[in-house]
Amino acid sequence: MIDSYMLAAVRCVPPDNIPTREEALNCFPFLHRELRLLGNAKAVLLLGKFAFDSYIRFVSEYSGKKPERMAFRHGASYSLDGFPLIYASYHPSPRNTNTGTMTRSMFVDLLNRIRKEVF
Repeated sequence: MIDSYMLAAVRCVPPDNIPTREEALNCFPFLHRELRLLGNAKAVLLLGKFAFDSYIRFVSEYSGKKPERMAFRHGASYSLDGFPLIYASYHPSPRNTNTGTMTRSMFVDLLNRIRKEVF
């Protein structure tokens, strides 16, 4: 994808690929800095519930108010004043792709939708 940037909410590979709250909090300053540098971003694609929750936490801290009625589900999109559009996706991990929770067509369809709606 053109004009895209990938960042991680957690910078380590925790046991069983499940970050702890402590790991997330340790990495949060890096996430916060990177997101603030992306001032021209039009959309944010959040891969997995952990990324979704981390971004919502960022928005809450940065804006001083907690967004309401935002539930994680694949393909969900949200608009928040002063922030890029948010798109949620299942994480394309082997666990999700091998079980069919996330298929290639699901991911490609979402990417195409973002391109059509935003760019």
